[in-house]
Amino acid sequence: KLLLDGDTRIKVSGVGILDLVSAPNSVHDAMCEDVAAIGQAILAIGTKEDTTSQPGSAARSLEFFGSQYGAELKSFVASCLQQPSSAGGSANPARSPAFDLSTRYAAGLLTATEVLLSQSEGAERELCKEYENGRLLRLLMKMNFVTDKPDLNGDEQWSDTGDRYLLKLFRDYMFHQVTQEDKPVVDYGSVVACLNKTDAATPERLMLMPRDESSLIIVTYADLHRCIQGAFGEVVGAATGMNPRPIS
Repeated sequence: KLLLDGDTRIKVSGVGILDLVSAPNSVHDAMCEDVAAIGQAILAIGTKEDTTSQPGSAARSLEFFGSQYGAELKSFVASCLQQPSSAGGSANPARSPAFDLSTRYAAGLLTATEVLLSQSEGAERELCKEYENGRLLRLLMKMNFVTDKPDLNGDEQWSDTGDRYLLKLFRDYMFHQVTQEDKPVVDYGSVVACLNKTDAATPERLMLMPRDESSLIIVTYADLHRCIQGAFGEVVGAATGMNPRPIS
């Protein structure tokens, strides 16, 4: 059976079942039959016609196939259909027919391999982006579970004291800065940079200031990373009834 996977990929199912049910006369003959079956499958897909059910229609279908998809692909399909068997004496039993075909059409295989590698690299880049987005989102979620929490275990001042207070100032540092003209600063790059440095626990320093500008606090991103993990661990501990512990 041929399974269509998307618009550009076809998968073959049930491979090897017939070989188990009825053992072939020789491995080489079986490989020749497999290559011929690949040619018939490509021809049937390209012409939307089952050429095996109509004797003599393969040549006519092959001409139509070549007019639609080019001479090179037509030549490849013709080579698949014309696979000799070892009984005919014209094939080398020690060599795979697939190897012979791949040698003849190496240029096309290299092009296809290059396309696959480019697609794989593109998918890997997108995966890295999604990983980065997920990592920063997890850090933001931990911060928001902690900051401005009404109370924890009956302590209404919990979010306004200790390490949690630093996290409130850090949130204001990222999202609530203003210019000298008292206009809000909307800088995505700055927020992402701060989150990356915090997640990496870098020793770089930054200066935090409360909204009433009554004091200045100098901390490192490593300090903030420790504060987030510790405070979030307390929240999880209160939610699960377990002893608070840092959550990485």
